[in-house]
Amino acid sequence: MSDQPTMRQFKLGVFVSERLHAGGGYQQSLNAALLTTRLCLPGWSVTAFTPHAETKDLLNSLGLSAVLVPLSRVAEAMLSVRRRVRRPGLLRRVRRLFGANGFERAFEDAGVDLVYFTSPSDLALDLERTNFLLTVWDLCHRDELEFPEVRADREFEKREQYYRDVLPKAVAVFSDSELGTANLVRRYALDPARVRVLRSSPSMQTAPSAGDVADVDIRARFGIDGDYVFYPAQFWAHKNHVYVLQAMALLKQRHNVQLHAVFAGGDAGGTQAHVRSMAESLGLIGHVHLAGFVPDTLMAPLYSQALALVMPTYFGPTNLPPLEALRLGTPVVYPSVLAAASGLSDVVYGIDLADPATLSDALHALVLSRRAGQPRVDAEQVAKVLSMLDDDDARRRTLESVLTGYAQRRACWP
Repeated sequence: MSDQPTMRQFKLGVFVSERLHAGGGYQQSLNAALLTTRLCLPGWSVTAFTPHAETKDLLNSLGLSAVLVPLSRVAEAMLSVRRRVRRPGLLRRVRRLFGANGFERAFEDAGVDLVYFTSPSDLALDLERTNFLLTVWDLCHRDELEFPEVRADREFEKREQYYRDVLPKAVAVFSDSELGTANLVRRYALDPARVRVLRSSPSMQTAPSAGDVADVDIRARFGIDGDYVFYPAQFWAHKNHVYVLQAMALLKQRHNVQLHAVFAGGDAGGTQAHVRSMAESLGLIGHVHLAGFVPDTLMAPLYSQALALVMPTYFGPTNLPPLEALRLGTPVVYPSVLAAASGLSDVVYGIDLADPATLSDALHALVLSRRAGQPRVDAEQVAKVLSMLDDDDARRRTLESVLTGYAQRRACWP
């Protein structure tokens, strides 16, 4: 007989707020959710929750039992009103009259002890009694505050208020990197013990892999008559598509090398027209291919047949496409500052976002390397770096340690 006391059973509720194909954020959130299917914690069960039927179906197909939590505009408005009730006595009165709010009731009815938000979510503020874990991808409204998507219409103030309200209440906060963790502790005065590094990973079911490289000729599909660079990113200002165009123009001007660019992603930030206009003014319109959202089956061929993945984004420090590209043996061109913060400096071509010539020079070097028949990447070095970053066991242990600590405390009340 074990001398360990019998612990009650606990349930983790994993909340995935993103719709299918909602950019890189969707992939990061989904990968985090799938991590919970590999937990080795007796006494814990996992149920996923999402407001989107298509996401629920996908989660179920990938092995996560998923529950639909529909959130109508009326329900969201009611949550917003209730969120303004700050006095404890008044909130208890509201709860006696109306019960738990519609969002929290879904978790209470399912017997959830702890909610894991796999992405930043305002809905964490609506958990009046249920404890939660929160994911923070970046603090780019502080790092890169010039961009309209984190500045206009008081978006900066909204994000600041959200983080100041929600972060101190989280049982644990998960950050993608050591830099992100340090910034959270420094900027929001958080207890360092409650901020943990939980890296995003492209190594799970959702990531493109060599086995996905179907018999698809990307050049024929998009009408490309030469080499192309690939950039999977929605059209936001911070994604910096114009930098790619500037570098392509310099490459043509200085070295008489004309590349194509395939931009895959939706116009979430409303900058696609600006990018198209820039392409026209630089004489590149026939060489820029706006692919929109592409099916998952095309991602691996798009990576594999590209001269390089280019990702001159200002936001980070961690992003999934460089890892996905490297796993497929595709060269990566990435801002030096983000490469350093994410541990990729040794396996990518670093660029300076203040100087498009650095991207032009990197692309020229890649063109010459391809013509000389040289290896596209240093496979041994890439494997070494990815093995350090892509440590699924380390991620699992991090989450397990948080859950174990919480279970010990949770056993103190009914």
